[in-house]
Amino acid sequence: MDTSETGAVTPMGDPESRHLRQCLREAAVVLGMWLAGLAWTLVVVLGWGYLPVSERPETPELIWGMPAWVVWGLFVPWFIEIAAAWWFALRVLADDDPDQVVGPDGDVGVPQ
Repeated sequence: MDTSETGAVTPMGDPESRHLRQCLREAAVVLGMWLAGLAWTLVVVLGWGYLPVSERPETPELIWGMPAWVVWGLFVPWFIEIAAAWWFALRVLADDDPDQVVGPDGDVGVPQ
């Protein structure tokens, strides 16, 4: 734990802890997106793609020449995940300056 010259504990506004919190928030979003894609894929592929032989149709429903469960269970979530990852990278990810300094009044600045 860092202490100042007066012996007081420094606030949690220091650049390293702010950067760590930002990284953990971003990692939580990425993990959530990945788990959502995994859940979607498992539900569609296991529920629609693996039918007992007695329940399978003679010819499967096709979309662009592929079974529908492949399109809805694999390609659609991949495209959604790719679009969400691009949006997240361009709009949400913060490029924190590691050399930021938090002043005693809480203002953030770059050291000179």
